[in-house]
Amino acid sequence: MPVYMIHVDLADSALNLPEIDMALETVERCVRPVPFTWFVEAALSAHQIGEMLSPFLNEDDTLLVVNAGQEGYWRRVDPEAEDWMADYFKRNR
Repeated sequence: MPVYMIHVDLADSALNLPEIDMALETVERCVRPVPFTWFVEAALSAHQIGEMLSPFLNEDDTLLVVNAGQEGYWRRVDPEAEDWMADYFKRNR
C-alpha cells in the first residue's frame, strides 16, 4: 500500500485541526511526526485523500498530498512517529 505525506497550512488551526486528525485516523495507518504534517498508509490515491480532507479546509488553507518515497531522513520528531517511519522508510545515513 502506498504511503503519503500530507501537509496543511491552516489559516485557523484551532478550527480545523481536530477534524483533519480524526479524518486521517480513519485510514489504515497514520502518524503525525511534526505539527501539520502526517504520513498515512492508505489504499487511496492522493486525489482521494485530498477530497476526503477538503470539507475541513477553508478557502485560505493549503493542502499538500504526496506519495512518499522509500528513503528518508528525520531528526527530533515525535518518538512514535520515528518508530512508524523506521518501519516504512530506509533511513539515509
